[in-house]
Amino acid sequence: MKAEGLSDSYVYAVYRRLAQIMGDAVHDGLIPRSPCSRKTSPGQVDQRPYVATTAQV
Repeated sequence: MKAEGLSDSYVYAVYRRLAQIMGDAVHDGLIPRSPCSRKTSPGQVDQRPYVATTAQV
């Protein structure tokens, strides 16, 4: 499912962070299992490289 107005890479990054949090909750015994799985994850997308401008450096 594509979130409206959000790029595929953003949706994937947010999902990966959620999966990490859920995995930690399972490890800590807070929940029995994570609702995040390969079946529910959005497809991985190519990430755009971040290149700092001269002003940012």
